[in-house]
Amino acid sequence: VVLKPSSDIPIITYLTVRLLHEAGIPSDALAFLSGSGGIVGRTLIEHPKIGGVVFTGSRDVGMDIYHRSTQNMPRPVITEMGGKDTIIVTEKCSINKAVEGVVRAAFGYAGQKCSACSLVLVQVSIHDEFLKKLKERTEKIKTGDPRKKENFMNPVVNKAAYDKFKSLEPTFTKEGKILTGGHAMNTDGFYVEPTIVYDLKADASIVKNELFLPVLAVRSFKTLKE
Repeated sequence: VVLKPSSDIPIITYLTVRLLHEAGIPSDALAFLSGSGGIVGRTLIEHPKIGGVVFTGSRDVGMDIYHRSTQNMPRPVITEMGGKDTIIVTEKCSINKAVEGVVRAAFGYAGQKCSACSLVLVQVSIHDEFLKKLKERTEKIKTGDPRKKENFMNPVVNKAAYDKFKSLEPTFTKEGKILTGGHAMNTDGFYVEPTIVYDLKADASIVKNELFLPVLAVRSFKTLKE
């Protein structure tokens, strides 16, 4: 296995591989290789001795890998690409527990994880109460240096992510209403506000597309059948 991490965060993968080697996995069975996806990643994908590819990341890159891996030298490909992880909140829930779960799932790691909740569907009968408590809890989040325990939300990973958030600011109010947040923070580092947008239509881009940012879309429903 050749393990190539994201070029933004290679150190975590490097340390993991080192621990696995120390635990007894031979270095020729598990290798670590860092670098850009466009150069190192593509070289690996196109190498004739690579027997298969497993990828986690964006849809565009995943589809490119799939096409490249199935044309000249067909090989197995497993891709986990962009999606909208959704939490469904029904009227039978404990609202306080649901709010806590949604906040942690949406804004932990600043929403930059594949399991981050980016869409919550709330039953109409508890919609207003849920939003009220969700707003109150989110506004208690402290954003800052993640090495300090009092800070829950870290900065986004790089300038590209920060600029992407800023480019979305007009979309928040164009497609829906901001419950809280909605702005990049004018501080040292790539910090943005944990953001919740509601009153959204089903075809809104915020509802459909994975943003990989601390942005939570909220929609309501009447029945589970719906």
